[in-house]
Amino acid sequence: MPDESDKLDLLTEQWQENRDLIRALQEQAKALRNEIITNDTTGGPPRERGPIDFAEFDTKYAELQKENQLLNQTIKQYETTLEIIMAKFRAQTQTIQKEKHDLQLQLESVLEEERQSNAILRKENTFLQERLDESLQVMRQAVRSDEDSNVEGFFTSLTQENESLREILKISSSFAS
Repeated sequence: MPDESDKLDLLTEQWQENRDLIRALQEQAKALRNEIITNDTTGGPPRERGPIDFAEFDTKYAELQKENQLLNQTIKQYETTLEIIMAKFRAQTQTIQKEKHDLQLQLESVLEEERQSNAILRKENTFLQERLDESLQVMRQAVRSDEDSNVEGFFTSLTQENESLREILKISSSFAS
């Protein structure tokens, strides 16, 4: 199915052909009138062509003029339709460009918010990491001090046990002697 521009080209071509045909017929009619006038004034014999029917030329001329008018009207309708289509196209293009621009601004805003959120989360993460490191150090110190106190306690208990064993042995040794 031909589109609007193909139809317009076809109609323009037909219109041009019809104009050329009208001009050619007008020139033939003018030449024939001049020939008749020349033959009447010179008294020369008419040409051997046969009778000239001006009514036939006039009807063809009138038909071609009507067809030319119809073609002009059709071309104007196509032009009007094309102008309407182009106006709608321009409006849609402008709307799309505006929406694209608005969307770009919105995306940039969201991106900036995400960047700020990420920065806050990084700071919070760093703070929490530092707190965790501090907590781990405190726990290690507590375990070390607990281990140290256990060793000292164990050492103290062994020392006490040794003394009590020595006392018992002194008692036992006094019975044996």
